[in-house]
Amino acid sequence: MRWTLSAAAVCLCLGACTGPSSSSSAGSMGAEVKPPRDAGQLKDSQQARDALNPPLSQRGLVRLRTQNGRVLELNVEIASNDEDRARGLMFRRSLDEMAGMVFVFAQEQQLSFWMENTLIPLDMIFVRSDGTILGIVEEAEPMTRTSRRVEGASRFVLEVKGGFSARHGISPGDTMELVGMYQLE
Repeated sequence: MRWTLSAAAVCLCLGACTGPSSSSSAGSMGAEVKPPRDAGQLKDSQQARDALNPPLSQRGLVRLRTQNGRVLELNVEIASNDEDRARGLMFRRSLDEMAGMVFVFAQEQQLSFWMENTLIPLDMIFVRSDGTILGIVEEAEPMTRTSRRVEGASRFVLEVKGGFSARHGISPGDTMELVGMYQLE
């Protein structure tokens, strides 16, 4: 399978079609991506924070399907390039319950995230290429450089409000479907 960016709105079916099988800075090829150099100098100014990290322009819809058949839909920002992945959800003061950010990588790999300059706790949901949830880091502590990951290769990481997974019964083995910018080729 290969994924490509599409200008048209299409459906990326991960897992739900194939069956079962920090903000943050995201790691690439197992390494951590550091936040922009000037980020630390802007911590004290809300206007500077907003200018540094406005919502991403790429957006989509994520459908999470639990193993017991429950379906949840979230509006997400899509971080699919190095700059957006490094910026992540840094300096955001809040995140709606049914919103988040999905980090997209070119291939499955061991990913590691950290939460320097991220002001709110997040759940990090690591997802394989086939859409199966590999694992979840729950309630990741904000404002730290502590590396967070789950063992194994993933291609996507969905960041949501801290505690979301527990509140909605999301667990490894559930599936994620991203509707919008990506299609199977």
